[in-house]
Formats: sequence, C-alpha cells, structure tokens
Amino acid sequence: MCSARGKRVNEREVNVRISDILRKEFGLNCNPERPSGGKWPDIRCYYRGFNIVIETSYNKSDAEKDAKKRIEEDEFHIAIAMWLKEGDRYHKDLGADELEKAIRSSKFDVALFTLAPQPGLLKFITKKVHTLT
Repeated sequence: MCSARGKRVNEREVNVRISDILRKEFGLNCNPERPSGGKWPDIRCYYRGFNIVIETSYNKSDAEKDAKKRIEEDEFHIAIAMWLKEGDRYHKDLGADELEKAIRSSKFDVALFTLAPQPGLLKFITKKVHTLT
C-alpha cells in the first residue's frame, strides 16, 4: 500500500480486479468501465433483472457524487459508492494476483443509493458480505 499519489494503481485497474472478485465470490455479472473511461460507470453489474452500478474512488466525495448521478439519470436500480478507507492505496508495483489479494484484504466504506427499496437484493448482498468476513 502506498499513500504517494503518483505511485498508486490506477482506479481502472482496481475496478477490473473488483469486477473479477464480484463475479467469483457473489456470482454477479459485472463488467468494469471501458478503457476510454469518462462518462461510463466504473463497474456495471446485473443481478436477477437489477441494473447495478458501483462507483469506486480513492476519494469518498467523488464516489458518492458519481453514484448519485447514476441514480438521478435513471439508468440503474441501485448505485453503490465504494471508496478505500484513508491511507489504503495500492502500490503500482503490485502484480495482478497481488493486487487482487490486497483488494480482498482492504476495508472499504460504502454508500448505497436507490430510488426505491430493493429488499431482496439488499438481503442477498448482506448475507454474502457476512460470509466473506
């Protein structure tokens, strides 16, 4: 882990690894953003008819702002803002397997946004998260 801004792993690479973990551990159909970035969601997931977006960042306000925007644009049923706790940064020298291991051991803060309650999906997520810890 590293706190030097120039030495951390690009968020896009983190999104690829998070997408892989969500597919393997949760069985979600997840795809990271397209290489061009920009207007695209960080991670787009599909689960039993739900369109879910996960906006990740090293910065809380960026993740929350992007997640709220996705809900307001009415593209997704659920938007999750996910950011690393202060001080957790992934060093650029980590290989793909090492990065995935570092992500698995990281502690993320999250915020969940939705226009309407989705209790079935929330119950599924809560149950899966408890089985990983």
